[in-house]
Amino acid sequence: MIYLIGWLLVYYYLAVRILVRHRARLLALAVLLFLGGLAIFRGQVGTDTFAYEKAVFDPERMIGIEPGFQLIIFLLKSLIADSVFVIRGVTAIFTLLICWFVWRADDDELFFVMAFIVPVFFYTFSMNVLRMGIASAIFLIALQLDRKKENRKAIILTFMSILFHYSMVFAILYLWLIDERIDGKYRALGVFSIIVMVLLLVVVNEAYFATKFQNYAVIEPPGMLSGLSRVVLCVILLGGVWFSSLPRSEIRRLVLWTLFFMGVFWGITRVSYAGLRMLDLLVFVLAVAIMRAYGRTAQPVDRSVRASWSLAGVVGAAGVYRNMLQESFWSNSPWLPYHTVFDR
Repeated sequence: MIYLIGWLLVYYYLAVRILVRHRARLLALAVLLFLGGLAIFRGQVGTDTFAYEKAVFDPERMIGIEPGFQLIIFLLKSLIADSVFVIRGVTAIFTLLICWFVWRADDDELFFVMAFIVPVFFYTFSMNVLRMGIASAIFLIALQLDRKKENRKAIILTFMSILFHYSMVFAILYLWLIDERIDGKYRALGVFSIIVMVLLLVVVNEAYFATKFQNYAVIEPPGMLSGLSRVVLCVILLGGVWFSSLPRSEIRRLVLWTLFFMGVFWGITRVSYAGLRMLDLLVFVLAVAIMRAYGRTAQPVDRSVRASWSLAGVVGAAGVYRNMLQESFWSNSPWLPYHTVFDR
């Protein structure tokens, strides 16, 4: 029930924003702090929470984990002796990064994060896939810098996100492929460089990737509806773009590459849970790419795109809640029932 209250507050903010025709930034920050409070003061809640708590003081479990995340854990556990509160510290950092994005956001960015990113991803990024959460928050700030034409800082932060989750390499590849400003030979060079980067990561962290592969191999592949929910989100976002005023060449490139990767990852879900994670990332990076396209063309976001963010936010939130209900029967740290860290 507490999760539903959080979502209702998000849509209360959006309703107030429409009625007063104002950004209502402070109200948005208040909503984020409430959601952050739920995540920071949670007990053993959220699918991977238990696993993260066990890994904090277990060097073997941390082998191969992204160096940026390892650094955060090292700094937090040098200050905090309890692994539970170390992990809550990671959640606090994620919450602060999202609040920082909102504090510096223009009108379109604020609507984007509150109508789509928060409903679909906040609970998951703050209470489950923590490394992806930190990486994605950094990626969003890089997007913001890119829209402000602070390109050097944006590039640094974009590549920094890889230090918190290796899969962000795909996000960089996707943005590179859909950028029509890049000539063919430089596009090919960029793709080659990213492939080399991936191979180096696999070689350097061979044991880690082998373990991940084995873990995904033993997990029963997700049902068709699980993958379908992510596909629906991509279709909704692409529908908004299709009826937008963005250049048609930009729209075609977005649609074609998204459909290509959507098909590839959908196929992977039939044999491995990894495909579902990659579809999640595709939904996220597609939304970022749309936001970035408007930054490049220096035009306000069209109503069709705003409508698609809103609809996708509602559909995505419903999917997240459905997964919470289904997962509560097998996880060591289930989403439901929610309880606080003080109930230990």
